[in-house]
Amino acid sequence: LLFMEESPAGPVRLEDLSGGGADLHNFMLETIRRYAPVAGVPGWTTDDKAITWQHQIPNLQMAMLDASIFPEPLVFQPGRPGLSYDNDSRSVSWAEPAEVDDDVSHPDSHSCPGKDLSVQMISAFIQELARSGPWEAVSEGI
Repeated sequence: LLFMEESPAGPVRLEDLSGGGADLHNFMLETIRRYAPVAGVPGWTTDDKAITWQHQIPNLQMAMLDASIFPEPLVFQPGRPGLSYDNDSRSVSWAEPAEVDDDVSHPDSHSCPGKDLSVQMISAFIQELARSGPWEAVSEGI
């Protein structure tokens, strides 16, 4: 994304993310919103006290492109309201809405227990990649 010709990330460069912090976090959230690593999460639902069941696969990729929540959804805009370092209340990328009282350890929570770890891993990787450069694309025609 950072090395693509006419990248949707626009003027953001790898060097801009080397310090971590809010800029890197916002870039990560917007990248995940735009290019969801997990497109759907399958599950079974019932509305008749478990007499019949329906298999459903909510599409996270489409939810994160909902124009009523994310205006101009195809535009890459790190730091969107509700999807930023200070407030990620609109994120569904780690199934946050399935948490009970913001507690992933609650017995009725069903969100990703590895969210904090995955955020730290992505952040550490990008920072180390930036620091070990400079990097140059062999071809920007990706």
